[in-house]
Amino acid sequence: MADKEKPEDEVEQEDGKQEEGSSKSSSKNPIKLLGAVVALIAVGGTLAMMALPGKEERSRFAGPYFYELSAEPLTVTAIDSHGTRYVKFKPSTEYVAYTKTYVGNRENDPFFRSYLDAKMHEVSSTKTIDEMLRGAAQLAFAEEIRHAIDSIVFPAHLGDTTHPLDVEEKTGLRPGISHMDATFRGRIHDHVLKFDGPAQTLQIDVGPVATFRGDEEDLKLEAQDGTYVYIDVTGFEEDFIGEVPIGCHGKLRKIILNGRIAQ
Repeated sequence: MADKEKPEDEVEQEDGKQEEGSSKSSSKNPIKLLGAVVALIAVGGTLAMMALPGKEERSRFAGPYFYELSAEPLTVTAIDSHGTRYVKFKPSTEYVAYTKTYVGNRENDPFFRSYLDAKMHEVSSTKTIDEMLRGAAQLAFAEEIRHAIDSIVFPAHLGDTTHPLDVEEKTGLRPGISHMDATFRGRIHDHVLKFDGPAQTLQIDVGPVATFRGDEEDLKLEAQDGTYVYIDVTGFEEDFIGEVPIGCHGKLRKIILNGRIAQ
């Protein structure tokens, strides 16, 4: 039996529905494709983050700041003058630190100014007039002073002590007699002192492990790079095992020799 022909208007309606359905389907495809791409990028980013090693976070000093190292000009005898000629200068420093006020607060230490002046005179007493006043030699002289006094201005602290010579409460330790001669200059928020009271051992980060008896007032403790500090262990806490911060709160960047004159 022959198929009954449909009216033209019905054929047009069906064709319209097919075209509409096809249009909707095709309009959804780009959205689905975009979603898949976004998801792929997200997964790829996550995998990439997992594959990369974590970046080590290091503490940073603020600054630079400036500080006058001597209230009055220093007067030193030149080594080549046989005690007949003197050089005067007023040293100041450019420094960086966790806080600007740290260096000013060092003035609260009654020995700070005496140690500082004595060390600067010690360095100056080995120099000629030209070495203290002339060109490149004068720059080397200023750098030698910076190196000599850095541990006085920024001594290594144990733990969260306010004063560098205070006893660290958890371990019972404090800087030793020769603390001003310490060469360890690491930032305090980047390094730890590992302490084992029962075993009587000390260690800076992954440096050599040092053992102690308990009566040492000036135990030399080295870091991995060969620098060292001196520790007084006489009051150590026998039951404590753990870590405390160790290091400096800033560093000197350079020394400026103001008002240099020879007399």
